[in-house]
Amino acid sequence: PGISAANPYGIAASGISDHTCGATNVHNPALTYGSMTDQDGNVYKTIVIGTQVWMAENLKASHYRNGDLIPVVTDATVWSGLTTGAACWYNNDSATYHCPYGKLYNWYAVADARNLCPTGWHVPSDAEWTVLTTYLGNDGGAMKTTGTQYWLSPISFATNSSGFSGLPAGARYSNGPFGNIGYYGNWWSATEYSSANAWEWHRPRKHPPPARRIAAAALFRATAGHRRERDQAGRGEGPGVPRPQRLRAGG
Repeated sequence: PGISAANPYGIAASGISDHTCGATNVHNPALTYGSMTDQDGNVYKTIVIGTQVWMAENLKASHYRNGDLIPVVTDATVWSGLTTGAACWYNNDSATYHCPYGKLYNWYAVADARNLCPTGWHVPSDAEWTVLTTYLGNDGGAMKTTGTQYWLSPISFATNSSGFSGLPAGARYSNGPFGNIGYYGNWWSATEYSSANAWEWHRPRKHPPPARRIAAAALFRATAGHRRERDQAGRGEGPGVPRPQRLRAGG
């Protein structure tokens, strides 16, 4: 799948694999990407996959849609006790990890009514993630950036044929430490499983199917992504190990 020549969401970028931040070998140069701009003026590539439009890069916004600042929290003890929205960079090292991984956001930022995503975009629901993975035949490799520049070897089944360009951006745990850069890509859904948990989508380096798991809403710290409109039905699966994730949005 790709984006049609009549893409209303942005300009053509076929033949280019660079991330908008300048990082190389992230995108599928055979596909045509669109673009979108967040509330801070950051520009991202987008991709049409089936009937959905997804960000093809992780969110890095510093403000909610209404202009309020999303606090950056570096201290592990403070992070573990948060009950309000916050963000950080992996290992608290923006110089190394901002490009191309974006920011990590906690669940409270994801669920905040002020909205992480720019106008016309939203954090995808569990049902919308299910539509994506069903369309791709549960082929996780179609969502993964190829090669070992970002994923640690061995990396299995990665083709990035969808253009989603998933990166192994790691996570931040409930008690503050970071882990799994190079091993896992994890992205929030906007869907709560219970008052204490929400669904996340998980992409490991070695196994082909994308996994759907329960993330402890109070424990997880994720990265942001978005996607645009669509209403679809979800499906249930069992819980998994809580792990912070990043964010992609849809339109």
